[in-house]
Amino acid sequence: MSMILNSLGEPVYSSMDTAPAHELAEEGHAGFVKMIEKAIANGKKEYQHDFFIDVIWRKRRSERGGLIKQALWLKTIPTPHYNQTVYLYDHKADDVQMLWSVPDQNTCNAYYHNRNHVPVSDYPILTQVMNYFDGTLFRLVDSYEQKNMKF
Repeated sequence: MSMILNSLGEPVYSSMDTAPAHELAEEGHAGFVKMIEKAIANGKKEYQHDFFIDVIWRKRRSERGGLIKQALWLKTIPTPHYNQTVYLYDHKADDVQMLWSVPDQNTCNAYYHNRNHVPVSDYPILTQVMNYFDGTLFRLVDSYEQKNMKF
């Protein structure tokens, strides 16, 4: 599973203003992977069906600053919001798929209002931002809820 997780979440959060690349490098991608793997292990222990992993990033309100990351497993799909990455754990396939990753509000606004000037290398981030603003992510949530995915 680690091979799959090594690339998850990197494109969006390496360029967020609340998650500067140097901070992520310091905290280490390995720590992020371990956090996701722990949430998956906890979900698998408690629940024998598909479930969601909700990763939330927020600024620390202390002198140290930095980021607080939290990954929780959920039976139901969460509502999209800023500073969030959501994965679907497929129980049968024992596989993880990233559903979305929305950067912080400032990054979202900057990308949305300057979408014609975003470099090609940042198109994955722009796609997530546009999916958030145009309602695509909310329709995705509705489609999962309509499927009656009872986890």
